[in-house]
Amino acid sequence: MSGKLDPRKIQSTMPYGQKFRHYKGGLYVFLYVGRHSETEEWFVVYQNAAGDIWIRPFDMFFETVSVDGKEVPRFQKI
Repeated sequence: MSGKLDPRKIQSTMPYGQKFRHYKGGLYVFLYVGRHSETEEWFVVYQNAAGDIWIRPFDMFFETVSVDGKEVPRFQKI
């Protein structure tokens, strides 16, 4: 999915608190889309069940990964 989603659109339309399941099974809560002040790269800010805050490059958050020969979303909206 890399490069196909617009971070600004996601930022304005994705509800704060939207839940996602990682392809390995973990549950996460979407918090924000933000931009790096030096590189201007977009990131997703999200939280795990333990309350830890994580960031991941936007394109990586919304990309697909290969699992047992099948392409699946890295994070699936639930």
